[in-house]
Order: sequence, then structure tokens, then C-alpha cells
Amino acid sequence: MIESFHTISGELRRQDYPLDHLWALLHAIHTTADFDMERILYTDDHAVETLYNKVKDGSLKTIVTDVTMVTSGIRKGALQRLGIEAKCYLSDPRVAEMTKSPLSSEGDSGMLLTRTQAGIRLAVEEHPDALFAFGNAPTALMELCDLIRKGKAHPAGIIAAPVGFVHVRESKHMVKPFRDIPKIIIEGRKGGSNLAATLCNAILTFDDAEQLKPGRDL
Repeated sequence: MIESFHTISGELRRQDYPLDHLWALLHAIHTTADFDMERILYTDDHAVETLYNKVKDGSLKTIVTDVTMVTSGIRKGALQRLGIEAKCYLSDPRVAEMTKSPLSSEGDSGMLLTRTQAGIRLAVEEHPDALFAFGNAPTALMELCDLIRKGKAHPAGIIAAPVGFVHVRESKHMVKPFRDIPKIIIEGRKGGSNLAATLCNAILTFDDAEQLKPGRDL
């Protein structure tokens, strides 16, 4: 993994990226073997470093994911070492109840919730200040944006990497106006659970970035 990171670093078009953006970029390319990440990975200034510092000072204790595959890809050793819990509400029995019948609360217009939307609603009730990581479901990301606008969610940060063709670009655009929330976004249609997970891992291991030594907690 160290050799791969050095290879990727040497093949980048730019060599002057800020360290925390570079660390996220190396993780994204290592996971996908796709150098298009250099063009489509967006990070707010100091987003990775800011989120790592929140982990270190204890203000970020929970990562919420849209699907279980993202949770599975976050390094268990890092979570344990840092005292972080990674959660996905998709299999929560309350989700099934919420998706059985149309809801008529403000903004729902009688529409059925998707399971991932319902999962995010439950997550926000219990962990409104979590780091939210999305690798699959644009409707879940859109739901979080709606809850932020309503003042119900105050995320420590957002990783926006849903993949696909329906509502994907739109969901990512909806994240950008939240200037006070550190954001990492895979622009366009690309993304995926593996990307969302590796970006979480980049945050959790940022203290290894300066030495360019990935692989802790593997």
C-alpha cells in the first residue's frame, strides 16, 4: 500500500496539493485505480484535517453511513483506536415501519420514503452531529440536506459520494451551500460505497499523511 501511494503520488498532474486534500486523493485513487479522481474529488479547505481534529478532541464520536457496505469498509481498528462508532440504520426495524405507508408531514407530500431516507431520519434523531458518509443513495443525501435546512441536523461533516444516474448530481449540488460544514464530494456520477469508506479512512488516519504511510489499522 505504501508503494502504491508513492506510485500514485508520482503520477499526479499536480504536486502542490494541500496535504489533507492529497491524503484523501491518494486514498480515492488507490481504491479505484481511477486518476479521474484528481479532477472530480472536491474537498473544502482543510476539510480532512478539520474532521480529524474533531475526532481527536472528542467532538466527533459517530459516523453514520447510508448503506452497510460503507460501514463495512471503514477500518475497525481505526474506529476502536479512536473511540468512534460507525452506524447504518438501513436494517433498523423502525425503518421498515416508516416505509410502509405514505407520510404527510411537512415536505413529504404523501410520498413513500425510501429505506435509506428513513434511515437518515432515524440517524439524525439520535446523532444529529455525526459525520455522514454517503456512497450509494442520493435520496438519503437529499434527505440530510433537507433536515439541515430545517435545523434538525448539524453534521460534523459530509462525505458525498453516491454513485449512479438518477438524482446523483443533484444531491451533490444540494450539499455545496452549507459553507459551515466540512465537505468531501465526488463530483458527477461517479462514487460508490468503497469510495465513501476510504474517504472515512483518510480522515481517521490523517496523522500518517505527512510520512505518507497508509495502512495503519489494516
